[in-house]
Amino acid sequence: MTLYSPLKNYIDIRISEKLATNIAMEVNAAISRIRSVIWLSFTCYVFTLFRYCSGVNRNLFRLVNDGKLENKS
Repeated sequence: MTLYSPLKNYIDIRISEKLATNIAMEVNAAISRIRSVIWLSFTCYVFTLFRYCSGVNRNLFRLVNDGKLENKS
């Protein structure tokens, strides 16, 4: 059985639309995953930097205060 030309064209168009929709959905999903990875990486970086700087400031504060206490004695 052969398909009539208008019906075949309609099926081809519908398949093309479905493929275009699927591709657009995949692209959007990939962009969303990339954004999530970037956000997670940035959040981890900021958290690590905050913890490191807090430790450095804490140690510097101890050094400065210990020196002041020793000078007062």
